[in-house]
Amino acid sequence: MRRPLPIRFLMPLVMPLVMPLVMPLMMPMLMAWIALPGSALAQDQPMVRRADPWVPPAARIRSTEPPSHGAALQAQVSAKLRQRFDAADLQRYGTITQEQARRAGLGFVSQHFDQIDALRSGSVSFDDLQRFLARRNAER
Repeated sequence: MRRPLPIRFLMPLVMPLVMPLVMPLMMPMLMAWIALPGSALAQDQPMVRRADPWVPPAARIRSTEPPSHGAALQAQVSAKLRQRFDAADLQRYGTITQEQARRAGLGFVSQHFDQIDALRSGSVSFDDLQRFLARRNAER
């Protein structure tokens, strides 16, 4: 005896047949709901795009300053990396382990951890990271 197909296999087959029948019935209800009194569409006003509540306010504000170049850009990158490094340093020892780097989303540090940790101490400081980056840039 054959088992019936699960619904996830039937949906792609049934939806193209059902949607043309259902949409004409749903459209008047949808349009009436959109044009409810108090809505932007009912008042012929432009819809205002609200800020995404999941984006931190500091990230929403766009800088009016022109983009940085050269040393200024390098300083910004270094400051941002330092900030993320410090956030990963949960014990505030000034060093992070490979696991802390991975958990903090510092994938580059995690992937190159053995090369950065020249002393094989199992943890790296921000100075170790900067020395590694300088060495790497000099090799290029």
